[in-house]
Amino acid sequence: MAIFSEVKYIFFDLDDTVLASRKALIKGIKRAVGVMAPKIGISEEEAYNVFIRDVLPYVSAIIRHEPFDAFAYQLGINNESIIEEGFNLFQEEMDNIKPYDDVIPVLYILKDEGYIMGVISNGFPRTQFRKIWRAGLAHFFEERVYLPQSISPPYYKPTKHLFTYALNSAGAEPPISLMVGDRDLDIIGANLAGMHTCALIREDNTHFKDDESFKPSKPDARIKNLWELLPLLDIERESNSYED
Repeated sequence: MAIFSEVKYIFFDLDDTVLASRKALIKGIKRAVGVMAPKIGISEEEAYNVFIRDVLPYVSAIIRHEPFDAFAYQLGINNESIIEEGFNLFQEEMDNIKPYDDVIPVLYILKDEGYIMGVISNGFPRTQFRKIWRAGLAHFFEERVYLPQSISPPYYKPTKHLFTYALNSAGAEPPISLMVGDRDLDIIGANLAGMHTCALIREDNTHFKDDESFKPSKPDARIKNLWELLPLLDIERESNSYED
């Protein structure tokens, strides 16, 4: 059913929507604690659980040293070389985050169909641009990557200001614009900005929160992968040659 047939502009969240960031995060943490744990006399499983349970929910950014500083503090580690070794292994995984398997084929189809695409993310500029380039996605979005730091003062999701800024910068109007994201933050901000909204809830998604009492958090549609977006845009999946 084509419920987004009027849409001309499609904006995507980046992490865990387009890029498999959570998979890289978990792999990076496991690699880090794999070398750190033996040097501090605890099992890898115990160290991993400490990181996931007692550190990750309370740190501000996984792209800096905060998680490893907090992890070291939690376990009483004072050896900077141990912390640095773990961080470098973690960062190696985060520098090589891959798109989900459905992303590049679907983005090619959308580009060929004439859709103008962009990214709206809460991430840090240097990190997000680096991810996009390394994942081979820059040519889909061109310069249309909108981050809180794009605005002065910066505004973060779920406030509507970041979405409104993205629309204005791209020359898009809300009624012909769609936001696809994996979090309620994506849906709330886009709804408040007057956009169409689609929640992408993949199998490994742990972010999206259903709150029927808060109307702005309700998406217009829910999908499990990007292939399911095509019929909502009135695009025939069988008519493309990008799928394996």
